[in-house]
Amino acid sequence: MAQLNWIISAFNLTSAAFIPFWGQIADIFGRHQSIQAAIVVMMVGSALCTAAPTNAFPVLLLGRGIQGLGCAGLNVVVRVILSDKVNLKENAKNWSIFSFTAGMSYGIGPVIGGERLPPSHPTVLTVTPC
Repeated sequence: MAQLNWIISAFNLTSAAFIPFWGQIADIFGRHQSIQAAIVVMMVGSALCTAAPTNAFPVLLLGRGIQGLGCAGLNVVVRVILSDKVNLKENAKNWSIFSFTAGMSYGIGPVIGGERLPPSHPTVLTVTPC
């Protein structure tokens, strides 16, 4: 329990550190390939978290770090795609809608998930939103 904060920190650190990386990847390889790669990286991280045994805490941390890497890619590439497709006025409106939806999801989703799943459910970390 004392190391529980590392689960969140591993995700946040890698998510923040790889923002410039994903911007460069989107410029070099294109938007479609970049978002597909970010989705695959996120899925690999989720699979590692799900498959981590209860006595192998470093495997869970590795999975959370990889999830943070994928989440950074999803956040950056979605913003890049949105800014490519609309003008600045519509971009601000669309990003406000996305932010509001994400905020509501982050607030309501864990409550619904906690109510529907028992506390000892093994696949709680299978699908982790950014």
